[in-house]
Amino acid sequence: MNRLDGRAPDQIRPIKFDVGIAPHASGSVVVAMGNTRVICAVMIDEGVPRWMKEQSVSGGWLTAEYSMLPYSTQTRKPRDIAKGKLDGRSR
Repeated sequence: MNRLDGRAPDQIRPIKFDVGIAPHASGSVVVAMGNTRVICAVMIDEGVPRWMKEQSVSGGWLTAEYSMLPYSTQTRKPRDIAKGKLDGRSR
């Protein structure tokens, strides 16, 4: 049994990577798989949070952000920032 797009049941959609899409980021890529697009970008900051310095914590600090655009779902998805809290998909 094949899917509507002709793929076999065990076949994934083609994946495409488009690198260097955000000129001010240290690194960036758009990953495309079917109708899904994910933008990933990296910024490098040599500093660490003040509490790490004050407590002499060794190592680095990594943060991440995730957001779905309002048009990413069939009905408009409100931005998390507008609601003041994360929804289940953002957690």
